Order: sequence, then structure tokens, then C-alpha cells
Amino acid sequence: MLSKRNIRLLGLTGMLLFVLFFITRNAQSATRSYLDPNSPTAASALSNSEKVDSEINSIKQDISNTKGNSVSADTKDAVKSGNNGNGKGVAKTSENGLDDEDEYDNKYNPEAEYKEILQKSPIVVFSKTYCPYSKRLKSILKEYTFDPEFVVVELDKHENGAELQKFIGGKTGRSTVPNVIINGISRGGCDDFAGLHDQNTLLDSLKQWGGSTLTVDKPKKGGNSGVH
Repeated sequence: MLSKRNIRLLGLTGMLLFVLFFITRNAQSATRSYLDPNSPTAASALSNSEKVDSEINSIKQDISNTKGNSVSADTKDAVKSGNNGNGKGVAKTSENGLDDEDEYDNKYNPEAEYKEILQKSPIVVFSKTYCPYSKRLKSILKEYTFDPEFVVVELDKHENGAELQKFIGGKTGRSTVPNVIINGISRGGCDDFAGLHDQNTLLDSLKQWGGSTLTVDKPKKGGNSGVH
């Protein structure tokens, strides 16, 4: 289907052809009266010629404006599509109202969040709710009392859990869960803590790893639970 712009161009072209036909007809009439320039026919032909010239100039101006609008519209389309006409992309706006640069600046940063999490407590447990080893480790830690209490981060419930876990693996050398971080250092997982607990040496290890930032009491039944 022809657009309004194309229909207008066709209409102007048809009008121009009609005017040219009218000019040719009057030119023939003027030629017949050439030997008598004072004749009414010649005067009428000259007058009509001036009117025709004015009409042609007006039509040319309309065609020029139409083409200009077309170029302007095409330029707008190019901007919307991310093309500046030279095959190079231009800045586009995303659905959330941010341009690409702002989106990049707001991209999830696992390193920043990891540092923020470690500031919540000297002892942090990265876990998953469905993991049996994570459940076993948390049950062991609940037999001890901590001041401040340990923090648990359930990666399967975290919006960016997979990306955060990948970063933690590269940072600590341990990519599985559970992963217990004490004062910024990974102290192992379930097997490590269960072994020390069974040997009755976990309390001493926790005190050593916690230093002055963490107070750990002797194991006892019904101890404080970690913060979830």
C-alpha cells in the first residue's frame, strides 16, 4: 500500500505533467502570434506563461519540501533502529528508560556484593536450601554460639546466585557449597567442619580463625541459630 508521502509525490508529478502540457499548448499559440506581438493572443500567451512559471516554481518548492520531510523521517527511523546512515550504530534507549551506557553501569557486580556481605559478619556461610551438605553444616554451627552471629546466604534464593557463586569460587578457590568464610578466608565446607566437630577441635579452630573479631562459646545443645 502506498504511503501518504508517495501518494502526494504522484499527485505533484501528475500536476507538473499537466502544467507542462499547458505550457506547450500556449507556446504553440504564442508562436502563431509571433509576427504580431501586440495581438491579444500573444499578450494572453505571455500572461499565461508568467502564471505557469509561478505554478512550476510553487510545485518545485512543494516537491523539495516533501523530499525534505522524507529525509527527515528516514533519519528518525535510522535513529530508532540504531543506525546513523553510515552503517554505524547510535545510542539507543532500553525498555527500562536507561541508555546502553547506564545499563552497563547498573550491571550486577558480584565483587561489590561479596564485599558487602562479608561486612555483615566475620563468619558467612554460602549455602543452598536444598543441599544436604549445607543443611548438615548449618546444624553443626547451630550447636555453637557466635558473637556476632553468623550470616547465611542461600545462593539458590539469590537473584544472581549463579554469578555470585562463580565469583566466590574464583575468589576463594572453592566453587561448591557450603562454603564458610571467616574473616575473608574460606575455611572449607561440610566435611571439613564435621571432621573438626567430631574430633572436638572445631571450637578451638573457630576461635583461632575468628581472632578478635569473633567470640565463640563452647558447644551446647540448643545454641543460637544463624541469621538467615
